[in-house]
Formats: sequence, C-alpha cells, structure tokens
Amino acid sequence: MSEAGAERPSPPRWDEQERLSALERYGILDTPREPDFDDIVQLAADTFGAPIAAVNLIASGRQWFKAEIGLGARELPLDVSICAHAIVQSGTMVVPDTRLDARFVDNPLVTAAGGLRFYAGALLKTPEGLPLGTVCVLDREPRPAGISDLQRRTLEVLARLVMTQLEMRRVIALQDAHARQLEAEMRERKHAEAARRSSDDRYRALFDSIDTGFCIIEVAFGADGVASDYQFIETNSAFMQQTGLADVEGKWMRQLAPGHEQYWFDTYGEVARSGIPIRFKKPAKALDDRWFDVHAFRIGDPGDRLVAVLFNDITARRRGELRRDALLKMGDQLRSLTTIQDMTGIASEIVGRALGAVRAGFGRVDPGEESVIIENDWSAAGYASLAGWHSLSDHPSFETANATKQPVVVADVAAAPPDNLSSQAKDDPGIGSLAVIPIENHDGSTALFFVHVAEPRDWSDDDLAFLRNVGDRLAAGVGRLDAEALQHTLNLELSHRMKNTLAMVMAIARQTLRSIPDQAPVEAFNARLQALSTAHMALLQQHWTAAKINEVVKGVVGAVEGLDRFTISGPAVSLGARATLSSSLLLHELATNALKYGALSAPTGRVTISWKVADEQLIIEWRETGGPAITPPTHKGFGSRLIQLGLIGTGGVELRYLASGFEADFSAPLSQVQERNAGENR
Repeated sequence: MSEAGAERPSPPRWDEQERLSALERYGILDTPREPDFDDIVQLAADTFGAPIAAVNLIASGRQWFKAEIGLGARELPLDVSICAHAIVQSGTMVVPDTRLDARFVDNPLVTAAGGLRFYAGALLKTPEGLPLGTVCVLDREPRPAGISDLQRRTLEVLARLVMTQLEMRRVIALQDAHARQLEAEMRERKHAEAARRSSDDRYRALFDSIDTGFCIIEVAFGADGVASDYQFIETNSAFMQQTGLADVEGKWMRQLAPGHEQYWFDTYGEVARSGIPIRFKKPAKALDDRWFDVHAFRIGDPGDRLVAVLFNDITARRRGELRRDALLKMGDQLRSLTTIQDMTGIASEIVGRALGAVRAGFGRVDPGEESVIIENDWSAAGYASLAGWHSLSDHPSFETANATKQPVVVADVAAAPPDNLSSQAKDDPGIGSLAVIPIENHDGSTALFFVHVAEPRDWSDDDLAFLRNVGDRLAAGVGRLDAEALQHTLNLELSHRMKNTLAMVMAIARQTLRSIPDQAPVEAFNARLQALSTAHMALLQQHWTAAKINEVVKGVVGAVEGLDRFTISGPAVSLGARATLSSSLLLHELATNALKYGALSAPTGRVTISWKVADEQLIIEWRETGGPAITPPTHKGFGSRLIQLGLIGTGGVELRYLASGFEADFSAPLSQVQERNAGENR
C-alpha cells in the first residue's frame, strides 16, 4: 500500500524494457473497447461512488486506456500520468489528496480547474510480477479518509480479473495459432502412412508442450444418424489437468461420464459430418461443473469421423464473470426495492444462481444472540425455504459464525467429522457444501449471509470476498429500509398533528371572520397560514430542528408563482425553527407583493433571491427586474409591518423603491438565525 506523504519507493527490481516486452506479448494495446473491460470499470466506479475509473496500461511514452469512464480519452502522455507512479509501488496506491502529495502538486491534471484530487489504483501484474498498469478510480474531490478495506479488496479483485482476461486473450491467441498449425499439418497425414508415423513425435511434443488441453476423438453415430458417443484416440499431457479424467485413451465418453450432456455429442458429430470447424463455450456438469472454451475441427478423411479438440478450462473466469454480473444486477435492482422481504429475496436469488447454489439467504441475529430471523430466502426447486425464526443452537454453522465473527466454510459436508459445524446440514441430504458470512452492522448487531450448494465445493478467496461484498451491501440496504420506515412513522405522526392544528386555526378564522364583507384580508390570512404550513413541512423533513434555506425559499415562493421566474442561489445554510417560520412569512409577503404590484405582475418580470454569510451575518438580497417602476406604499398595513420585522423579528431591513424595480436587503446574526428555538439557551 502507498498513501500520500509516504516514503519514496525504492527503484523497481524489474527492467523497463522487459516490462514493455511483456506488455507487447499480450497484444492488447490500441484494441477496440470490449464489454468485459467496460463492465469492470463500471463496477469499480459504482463501488467507490467515483466519477472516473479506468483500466490503463503504461506503454512507451504514453498511458493507454483499455476501458474508461469519465475521462473521454483513450490515452494520455506519460509525463502527466499518476498511474506511472503507481506501477513502481509494491501494492495498491492510494492518494487521498493529490494536492498534498509532492509528486502531483504541479501535475496539470491536478492543478486544472476541476482537476483530479483523489486516486486509488491496484496493480495489473503478470505471473512473473511485471507491472503492466492499474485498475484505478479517481475523483475531483479529495477523500481524506482514503478507502475502506472492502474497497481495497474489491479493487484488487477487479485487477486480478483484468489480468485473467488478458491471460485468456494471450492463451486463446496461442491456441488459435496452434490450431491453424495443427489443421495444416494434419491434412498432410492422409498422404502417406509413413509421413503420419514420422510426424507423430512432432505432434506429441507440440501437444505436450502447451497448457491447452488436446484430444483426438472418433465419433460414433446411432442408426438414426444421431451422434451417440465418442472414443478418445489420443490426448496430451494437459488433458487430465483440464478435465479431471485420467487414462482415457481407448475409452468411450459415456463410460467415463454417463451424465455427460447430449449437446457435446451433437456438436462433435456435426463437426465430423460437415467438416466445418466450431468455437464455443459450454459447461460440463458431469466433469465437476467445469466450463470449457473449445475449438473443434475435423481431421483425416470424412469417413474416419475423427475430430481434433483444443480446449481450456475457463471455470474460474466464468465464475468471476457470474459474480461480476451478479453484483451489477443486484446494484440495479436493490435501489428500487422498498421492502426487506423483496430485498433479501431478490439478492439471495441473484447470488444463489450466480454460484450455482440450491439455497441462499440473509438473516438477522436477535440482540440476545440466541436466535436468527430469516425474513426471506431463495431455494431451488425441491429444497425447503429456511425463512422464519431459528434458534442459533439448532444451526451450529450460524452459531459459530455469529460467535467468532469469522466466515464458516464447509467444503464437503459428507466428509466432515460428525461433530463438525456441518452437522445440521447433514440432516438435509441435498446439501454438499456451505458457507456462512457474518456481517457486523454499525449498531453492533450481527447479520448472517449463507449459501448452500448441492455438491462439494472448494470455496475460493474470490467466492468469499464476493459473499462479503453482497452481505455488506444487503446489510446496508436493510438498515436503510429500517431507518426509512422509522422516519416515515415519525413523519406521519408529526404531519398528522400539524395538519390538525392548522385545520383548527383555519376553522376558527372562517367562523370568526365570515361576517366581514371584504374577504381580501381573510384570503391574505389564509395565504400567510399556507406559508407557515410550508415552513412547518420544511422543518418536518429535518425532525423539527432546522431547515435548509434553499428548501425554504423554493417552497415558499414556489407556492406563489412558478420557480422558472425566480433565480435562487446561495451557500448551504441551516435555519433554526424560529428563523424558518419568520423567514417564510417574510418571503411570502415579498412574493405576493411582487405578483400584485412588482416584477411578477409583468409577463417578463423576474425576481433574483440570493444570500450570503459575511461577518457572522446572514444577508438575504431580494432584487426585482423587468416590472413596473416602484414607489413607496402610501399605506402600511400588516404585510408592510411584517416585512419590517426582518428575518427573525428584530429588524435589519433595508428597502429601496427604484424605477428599475423593488430591492430589499435583510440581515441578522447567523448565530440567532440558526438557534433551534427561541428559548433553547435560556
């Protein structure tokens, strides 16, 4: 790890020319954008809440982006590159504030308006340890707290995923080259048996030297013309490592894996019959649920029914893609959900399907740590739901995860000792493996995210990191819904009481003033009461302690005339309860007067409302333009007296009646404006 202000790294132990040669071997520079890499930078940006993310490679004299969000360029000169510094670090580099780091204070990408202020980058390293570039996120605002451990792990997992993609591209390129060579050379085998025998050693040496699995099979067809089986004629050294099958030459696939899917036989049968090569990716559940990237082509005479197959086990990459897609899908769906049952159920299903599980769920441990409540879970067909209340003592894996606050993982339930944590799972004959991830919430409580798989499974570090990520996201989402539900209940109660009070006041006013012939004062009273109601609602959003001035201004004047006729600006300032109420009445009088007599009485008139804090004073400025010439009123009623009271009823008012329009300045001490209530300090 590297933080801003850390000691300068020692010179790299690798040779730059060697590093550039390694980068060239991957053949990635200047290639078009690809969805796999674009998804990675999107996930990085979402995880960090950052506007900029990139997969970048440090080439000779330039920094080139395979994928990027927020940069709008495919490359930059190396002399302004922050990532060029990151590749000489031993691990992930984090710069909380670039303007506080001597390496970047003069960098034009930092000093420019809206420049880069935060950076975090995880290295892209070859298997030999040579750094090629980084997966990085950047922000135009500093982040003094740096990044969390979860964010660091996520960024490093994404970097490893990028390298997996690059390695697969390189292997596939080699594979295609080998395939072309094999196809060309094997066509010559039909010319003479002597030539066939002389080339066998060359083929064997070639096949055994590559990591890609290789075999030659003979396809058998039934009487109906459908491919029914295939026999292994020849395999290379990598075959067993790629498939898990040993001593297969001379044996039939149905004998080795009776449950092997029919599409494998149909595909190879079509290649043997048509002679058209094929490239595809498919799973083989009978071979430990592995995924394979396959290139198959016919060799020899058509009547020989021989097919050569080059293939790679891409299970790890495929699972990584499924995990990535699951996180993206979950992020899209959880944002719109409003119930805990929907949130936990959908997240559990996404995770369960991504991991090929039979059950997944999220539960919350009660404060006494004696039970766990699973509000909703997901289970595959034929597997019972665990939704409901459970005693922790009945589920040793839950109990231990809660007690130790560490993941509980059982790779093979059947092989576990009788007193192992999987004892409860043994009562469920459909469970072969399980994982339970504890999540510690901010309030000190614990939640558990669990996954059950039908077959034994070796849980990788990436699997567990994925489950932690999901668990943390789900716990945060559930916590958000709990908080929103409580806030909603409180708001409903406050709103109900306030509406009852205002309704009572308005009823009293109607009864008291109904005999007055001139109802204009009554209408003015009701309008002021409405402004007071608007102020109360603004306070209600902040638990009746303070209101944001921007919301108060927009709420009051917007009730009088459309906001498109106002220009409203100023810094963020919170108003206390007293100032919120008095300012709302003041703004209502000003807006009403502008609509009747001032700028808003003209079609093109406008009002500018701005505020600032200067010398510990809040100053609100009201400017009208585009209306009729304004003269001082000859009669001063209640509205005029209300305006003279100012922001908090203590004056501080300056009014100007100009030919260009009415202007007013209102000021009050900031400390008094922000008092929560009038008697708070008494």
